[in-house]
Formats: sequence, structure tokens, C-alpha cells
Amino acid sequence: MSVYRAARLYRIPESTLCDRTLGLQPVPCSSEPLLRPWPQTLFSVNDEERFVCHVKYMAEISYSYSMSKCVRLATDCAIRKEKEKSF
Repeated sequence: MSVYRAARLYRIPESTLCDRTLGLQPVPCSSEPLLRPWPQTLFSVNDEERFVCHVKYMAEISYSYSMSKCVRLATDCAIRKEKEKSF
């Protein structure tokens, strides 16, 4: 299959496929996490899942958080996490 056709079929930029086929951009293994071009997140995946589960649970029992309350709650968790990390 040509690079052009694969790019159209899988909706991937043609330049990305060309770079990978020429070896200019490494192909990550499926077992390796993808490298992120942005800074590392503050919360781990487990912390994020716990936060989301808490917000969903509260919504199920008819106590929904507003967006500003979610941000405030996440900020409080981040501050608490940084304090625990420093000790």
C-alpha cells in the first residue's frame, strides 16, 4: 500500500507516515508509553481515575459539582499531594 493511500485510509498526515517509513521519526513499541511533548502531568493515572470516580459517584447521588468546584477540588488535591511529596 502506498504512503499516500495509507494516510488517506487511516486519516494520518502523509508527512508523518513518510517520516516513519524513512526512519526520521521512531515508531514507538506498543508496550512503551507514548512520549508526550507537553510537561508531565501532576496526577498519576490512578489519581485521575479516583478523582473521576468520586465526581461520578457524587453525580449519581444527586450532588453534582460545578466546573469551578471541580477545579477547586482538583487544586486542593494537587496542593495536598505536593505537601505529602515534600515530606
